[in-house]
Amino acid sequence: MSYFRWFLAVSLVTGLAVAETIRVPEDYPTARLALEAAANGDTVLISGGSVSRNVYFNGNDVVLIGQSLLGNDFRNFVNRITALPTAERGAVVDSFMSAVPGFPFAEADVFCYFIYRGSTNSVAVAGDFNGWNPTNANLSRLADTNFWYREYVFEADARLDYKLVLNGSQWILDPRNPNTVSGGFGPNSELAMPDYVQPTEIAANPAIAHGSVFDTTITSAILGNSRPIRIYTPPGYAAATTDSFPMILFHDGLEYLALANVKNIFDNLIDQQRIQPLIGVFVHPIDRNNELGFTKRLQYEAFIIDELMPLVTSRYRIKSDPAARAMTGPSLGGLITTQICYNHPDVFGLAAPFSPSYWANDRVVFNEVVNGPVQPLKFYLDWGTYEPSIMVDGRLMRDYLDTAGYEMTWQEWHEGHSWGSWRAHVDNALEFFFPGSALGTGQPAEIAEGFGLFQNYPNPFNPETTIRFQLPFPADISLKIFDLLGREVVTLKSGFAAQGEHTVVWNGQNTNGETVGSGFYFYRLVSQKFSETRRMLLIR
Repeated sequence: MSYFRWFLAVSLVTGLAVAETIRVPEDYPTARLALEAAANGDTVLISGGSVSRNVYFNGNDVVLIGQSLLGNDFRNFVNRITALPTAERGAVVDSFMSAVPGFPFAEADVFCYFIYRGSTNSVAVAGDFNGWNPTNANLSRLADTNFWYREYVFEADARLDYKLVLNGSQWILDPRNPNTVSGGFGPNSELAMPDYVQPTEIAANPAIAHGSVFDTTITSAILGNSRPIRIYTPPGYAAATTDSFPMILFHDGLEYLALANVKNIFDNLIDQQRIQPLIGVFVHPIDRNNELGFTKRLQYEAFIIDELMPLVTSRYRIKSDPAARAMTGPSLGGLITTQICYNHPDVFGLAAPFSPSYWANDRVVFNEVVNGPVQPLKFYLDWGTYEPSIMVDGRLMRDYLDTAGYEMTWQEWHEGHSWGSWRAHVDNALEFFFPGSALGTGQPAEIAEGFGLFQNYPNPFNPETTIRFQLPFPADISLKIFDLLGREVVTLKSGFAAQGEHTVVWNGQNTNGETVGSGFYFYRLVSQKFSETRRMLLIR
């Protein structure tokens, strides 16, 4: 049972005897932090009191929401505006806009406010969270100002694409949000909730060795067309004349280079020894829908196996072992990845379908896999909770692969059908298939049992305490301190951290270097694969 058990209210539930009833603190932030800490692996029973109506269940996630969808700060702002004379409202809106650290405005981890200021007849928001349909997503105008807003509750680590829609037809980027993500139809604005960890591996690092990318063209007799192909070779490839390398083939390959920055991912992960040096093959579709999912999918499969692979293996030193050859792609690219790898495990032994479109062609590929013989394949599956039909099929495929005995791992993110999601998780698939020395021999990158956030010592403490945590592989993390009201006190560590054990000392000061008072504080460790919160006591 969790250390935070005493925070939770429990009661008699039909058929279940509960030994005691414990009062929940009335303030929302304390209850939220307690619920988050206590719910890890526990059975949580919420009484019918004032807190119970604010508990929101989403799959395996539990979120505590406030008395209304407005958090305290934003509610106070709205109430203040409506109470002011008309002539004074503009100045207060100006002050609010200047004080907000970023847009959309996030409050208490889970509240999000899309905000637009300007003269317009209507404003709506469309994005991953509403199927890109702005019809029932209008922003509200605040009193008689030109300030428009709409509130949502999202998971604390959600990352979503969106656009604003003016007057029902003008789709625009959020003018107050500088963060954008490129997609197949141009850029979108990016909403990243407070616990989302940005993928630093996608950024170019001029201080490290870089691989090379070569352009070529291949003509297919099977498909009757030609297409560009790009090949990545790792740093040192030319000098290692006797070595052969593992490989991964990308469908929608040019988009992986342009929109997902895969060359940077390769360079960074190889430099950090998180993956083995490898060769990347980037294939561009000509008739995408038909080649990857419909009328030409079998011809495209034959093109990959009988024309493309003989060409690249004759020109580049690629390992012949299918256990060293991977394939990946998003959406229909995930579908064709599953199809080709399942039909040719003697050529590709590693399959990484991202957000696979198993619905296509009356689910023929899905049905072939689940009704056919088990093949010698290793799977990495990846999807988002904001692509619901794909999520359902992904979970079904995951459950089948697990039951059938496939070597497999999977990831489910609070994200949508977006290059912003896919680019952030390429590293997970690469580390699972081709773990480098920094991950340890044979240590799958997805296993989270090696994560640990330990009780601080000394505890209680004055004036300082040590916080210890461990990572089973290198990761981007954040370690933050919060007070009992859920307000951030200080960030102790943020960014890339190496594999192994780490210690951080907190001196009892906030971000501004001011000494904080006695009381309970929470410290929270967050990465893309792990989140844990613990409590400590400072006594002055």
